Amino acid sequence: MVESIKELRKICQKRSYLYDKKREENTSKPVEEYFYDQFLRLVSIYITKLFLYTSITSNQVTIISMIVGIFAGIAFSFSHPFYWIGGFLLLQLFHFLDAVDGEIARYRKEASPIGKYFDLLAHGVVIAAFYIGITFGIYKVVNNQIIFLFGFIALTSFLLASLSNAIKSSLLYQYILLEKKTELLEKIKTTSKKVYPYSLKYAVRRMLGFDGFAFIVLIFTLLDLIFHPGILTISTYKIIINWRFLFLFLSAIMGPFVFVRRMQTTAKLKNKI
Repeated sequence: MVESIKELRKICQKRSYLYDKKREENTSKPVEEYFYDQFLRLVSIYITKLFLYTSITSNQVTIISMIVGIFAGIAFSFSHPFYWIGGFLLLQLFHFLDAVDGEIARYRKEASPIGKYFDLLAHGVVIAAFYIGITFGIYKVVNNQIIFLFGFIALTSFLLASLSNAIKSSLLYQYILLEKKTELLEKIKTTSKKVYPYSLKYAVRRMLGFDGFAFIVLIFTLLDLIFHPGILTISTYKIIINWRFLFLFLSAIMGPFVFVRRMQTTAKLKNKI
């Protein structure tokens, strides 16, 4: 019999660390109390409870979430804004399932390096599907091949930034676990700058993350529904431009800076180990 939602929150959403594969100690990264995280956990626990009545494992849920993310990318590949709204909803479902797989792992104490691999794979695939989808979707409206250049830069930058950060965290905590140097965990937390989840700076950082991008795309898509795409004239050159194109253009500009910043943060980590 599966416990009540209240009990499941204590078991699956506790502010502690995931159990390692030997089920001896908790060594994963603590949950940050950002309002978007709270929203995800508020809903995800109900989905988790449904899955706990089945034999579906946390890794299988990760694979399901990856498939949902791919369908989101397919929805973004269409030009009509209504498809993009559908893509946004599918992306939110992906984020819910991304929380569910961790909750199932906590409940069944089945976290493992393989599970971490599937989680990293899902994030990488969904980010790729997202940018490939929106690139083709915008191209169908703008009909200019320069869109593919912006899409390639944005995809490469944010994919590398996301995977680099995820792999860094994974390797760090695996190192702490295998070398039994748990004191490093406290050292890293105490030497890092304190983050206030409700501060404007932290909110901007989260909006520049993959979960925030979905909401930005939704806003730009709604603007496209309200305002028809216009024509930008530069000398004798004309290009159809819309709000969604602006998002891709800004992503191509910010992406390399985000990636470089992630690399700088990783480089500083060696001084804390």
